[in-house]
Amino acid sequence: AALGAVLRTSQVLEDVVLDLGATQVDDKNAADMLRGVNGSKLRVFKLWLYSTPVGTQTTAALGAVLRTSQVLEDVVLDLGATQVDDKNAADMLRGVNGSKLRVFKLWLYRTAAGDSTCEAVGSLLRQSTQASEILFNFQGARASESGVAAMLLGVQKDGVNLTLNGQKLAKTGMTLTAGRDAPASFKAFVARIQECFMQAAAAAAQEEAQRQAAAAAWEETQRRQAEQQELAARAWSEWEFVNKHDTRTVETGKDYFLIDIRWLENWRRYGVGQGFVPSPGPISNDRLLGPDGAPRPNLRPGDDYRGVNEHVWNCWVSCHGGGPPIKRKDVDIYLAENVLPSAQAGHGTNPMNLVDADKWGVSGRQLLKLVRMVKSQFRGRRANPNVYDVVDEIVKPMCSGENVSLAILWNKDGLAAEVFVSHAWSESFLGFVESLKNHFKDFESKIFWICFLANPQTWPQSDLDRLLGPNLAQSPFVIALRQCVEFVVVRNTNLNLYTRLWCVVELVLARAMGKTIQVTGNMPPFTDVASDGVGLQADCHEADKEKLRAKILHTQVDVDALVAKVVQAETGSFLRADASEFESPNWLWSFLPALPWSE
Repeated sequence: AALGAVLRTSQVLEDVVLDLGATQVDDKNAADMLRGVNGSKLRVFKLWLYSTPVGTQTTAALGAVLRTSQVLEDVVLDLGATQVDDKNAADMLRGVNGSKLRVFKLWLYRTAAGDSTCEAVGSLLRQSTQASEILFNFQGARASESGVAAMLLGVQKDGVNLTLNGQKLAKTGMTLTAGRDAPASFKAFVARIQECFMQAAAAAAQEEAQRQAAAAAWEETQRRQAEQQELAARAWSEWEFVNKHDTRTVETGKDYFLIDIRWLENWRRYGVGQGFVPSPGPISNDRLLGPDGAPRPNLRPGDDYRGVNEHVWNCWVSCHGGGPPIKRKDVDIYLAENVLPSAQAGHGTNPMNLVDADKWGVSGRQLLKLVRMVKSQFRGRRANPNVYDVVDEIVKPMCSGENVSLAILWNKDGLAAEVFVSHAWSESFLGFVESLKNHFKDFESKIFWICFLANPQTWPQSDLDRLLGPNLAQSPFVIALRQCVEFVVVRNTNLNLYTRLWCVVELVLARAMGKTIQVTGNMPPFTDVASDGVGLQADCHEADKEKLRAKILHTQVDVDALVAKVVQAETGSFLRADASEFESPNWLWSFLPALPWSE
């Protein structure tokens, strides 16, 4: 006790030598003596406690002292013939800094110390490159030949003075040799250790090779991820630029650059792949031109080439290079350069063509304005009209003069939509608006893209077909959905909206884009999600049916499971995208070939 009090008063202990062997010191006395001693500056620590009843408490306190030092050079511990067991001794040595060790001597003869202790000693010795004298005495202990062999792998230097169980032992490379005067029994013991030593060395070499292979694989993975991230950033930057600057209608007198459709398809894969698809390489228009530079015969816009404006062309040339440029005043490769085409007919100057489709939005306040108009016009038995009624009796009469949608009639320059609304026209219009009000706290300031208000309802079907385009990816629906940051499904109690194929397409497309699906409104009572005419079997305009079904099937989305999720979800639910729903992101390009090229 007095000795412990003396040791604890010092903060600069460097050299401690205590011989308490064969005394009456017990486990508690020795542990109390060592607890709280500051060993942060210890270089030399020698402790003899042989033939005393010390054990668990002492080794714990001793380990705590040793672990405080970062400069240990000389450690001598004689715990022979004590009550120290394998776990005590191993725990005592784990975490001790042996990087500066020169001398390490450990006696654990006639104790229960074993292979765990050997493992801890080996870990300690592997830190040092300066060891010059090492001694172990495990006679009568439980250390096996393989345990001793594994421990000796920690000795880094050849020629070190190595003593094992009182006998000299030489280590040269991977060879252990007993001294000439050693007893035959010790030489046989060393031979068994040598065999285990070689096996342990081979295992260690294999483990190191595996570690290096794993490290190399990790570095390669990191490199590939970095390349993919860089590719994704470039693809996203291009995608954003082209999406912002591409024109959706042909304007008379503007320059257009024609590009081979095959290069465009490769660029679309690259853009949608977001790092998973390689760059399309330089622009190649050679297939469009003959050896004399003149257009080859029988080329058709949309099938063989498409046109982009100067901004998009310059972007692609800057990023990918290539060419040659084919510049025209219209998207017609057979026009001479700088020759103006004849004036466009039809709806070429309609305001709908001057505002991007994603800006065909209406605000919540404007929806409330339409609600007041509906309530004023529909009374009595007709006081709860569906969307078809509202379109026929209010929207079409209001918009017929300017031949535009209600969204453009009310917002000449357009409103950029934030929320894409998916719904069925058979619902109650007033219930539809009420569901949106209940779902969005900031309903009045939200900008919604709603098909019957966004699309022109007064146009003939042939003109609407041209507006929707032959490619689903170029339709106003997809353009708007891509730009909207939110997607909401408004269910109704009149009809399961997933008996309408366009609603199924919107849902699948939203999931394909990774959007969170917000759900509001209630389903009709006793809705059966597995009934006929739902999901892929849903109905729509006959001309669109097979085309839409083919596109849905192309996505590899489990349509029935997705529809069931939405139908069964509680109102107010948010169904977030799960990457496991898709086999690979690379299929997306074929479903979303993506941007609205001028054709």
